[in-house]
Amino acid sequence: MEFLLLKILIGFTVGTLIGLTGLGGGVLLLPMLIFGLHIPAIIAVGSDALFNFFTKIPASTSCTCGRELYGRGSYWRWQSAAFPALTSA
Repeated sequence: MEFLLLKILIGFTVGTLIGLTGLGGGVLLLPMLIFGLHIPAIIAVGSDALFNFFTKIPASTSCTCGRELYGRGSYWRWQSAAFPALTSA
């Protein structure tokens, strides 16, 4: 029960700090998982990567669908995003 409350407190803290600062979740969550909950680093990194995969795929889909909602890209600068997208692949 105490471990569950600690997990909830860490999740609330990380979510609040992400909302306030705009930092990525891995910057805040991984140290809390490794040092706070004493989860082995390989499991913490794998869990974080899996979580990011399942949360960022729907986000990128909604971004693509949003273009159709807002018209021919008037709110989007695809040229600005093309270079980082192509070089990071």
